[in-house]
Amino acid sequence: MKQADILLLAHLLPDVFDPATLARAYDYYEPRTAHESSLSAAPHGVVAARLGRADAALAFLSRAARYNLDYTPREDYRNGLHLSAYAGAWQILVEGFLGATPVDKDTLALAPRLPPAWRELTVPLAYQGRRLIVCLRHDGPSVRLLSGTKLRVRVEDA
Repeated sequence: MKQADILLLAHLLPDVFDPATLARAYDYYEPRTAHESSLSAAPHGVVAARLGRADAALAFLSRAARYNLDYTPREDYRNGLHLSAYAGAWQILVEGFLGATPVDKDTLALAPRLPPAWRELTVPLAYQGRRLIVCLRHDGPSVRLLSGTKLRVRVEDA
């Protein structure tokens, strides 16, 4: 199959799938997916990160970030870049590794999952009119509000 829509659904609606169901769906669909779509890496990478499968998530991050460089045939570039692949790489970082999930207009939840080989991940974010920087290290995340009103950050177990 070109892409696994059930994993896209799990990516977009993370509260719908319990961890065991999510793992079964990933284990079933991932090896059967051709990943020929620029849209495929993001949901697979985010779900892999949520499942604690850092190596798989990193492979999908690389696939998304390099999609235009690795894409063949190159003459298809006359149609433009696959910006969705770059957006997918961003989603793997923010939704997968940071575990960022909006709760309400004043609360952002983080369920951090920093890959073991990484020392830190620092990402600028915009949330409900606020600008902030989230820095994730193995001892936990830190958040610096750059502009906007006070923001509650809830850190959850990944």
